[in-house]
Amino acid sequence: MKLLRYAGCLMILFCLIIVGYSFADFSINSLYLAGDEITIQGITNFNTDNSVLVEVWPASFGPKGKYEKSMNGGGSQVVPVIFGNNSQYTWSATFSSSTWGPDTYMVRAEVIGKDFAETSTFQLIDGTIQTDEIAGTSPVAAKENTSIIMSEEIIEPEVIPELKNQGTPESTPTQKSPMGLSVVGLLVLISLIGYIMVRNR
Repeated sequence: MKLLRYAGCLMILFCLIIVGYSFADFSINSLYLAGDEITIQGITNFNTDNSVLVEVWPASFGPKGKYEKSMNGGGSQVVPVIFGNNSQYTWSATFSSSTWGPDTYMVRAEVIGKDFAETSTFQLIDGTIQTDEIAGTSPVAAKENTSIIMSEEIIEPEVIPELKNQGTPESTPTQKSPMGLSVVGLLVLISLIGYIMVRNR
């Protein structure tokens, strides 16, 4: 009897540990422009036998906990949990905001049948206004900057003409000095006279 009690306590403890480590975290940008595709993706420790219900709804409809078809904007999708390339269980849902109005939107991701959900929010704003705000300049200032750039003088690089190959210059023959020849002849004559004098002794 005591053994069954211990086994029951261990099972309860095991279930508490499993529930405590359950997660379905997701990532989403905090700001989108009207008309953008909004991708909500996350990771979980629930395996591929599970699915995730992803709901998006405008906060202007009041403190509601889920998406309703009567809402102007938002939507819901049921997506499967898949085994990703990084050895993690992942899921992903994509919504088109082309018909949504600017608003703060609530996001809820629930693992179906596991009584586990995560929530977040993001801002959807008008794209034409945000484009100028992101650039940090007004359309007039941007036009002036464009005019300044166009009026700048364009400096072309100086091209140095390539020298034509004139061929290898012909070598000039060395000219022998007449004085050098006379000196050589004189030395030969002196040597010859000295040789004759030594021989006659």
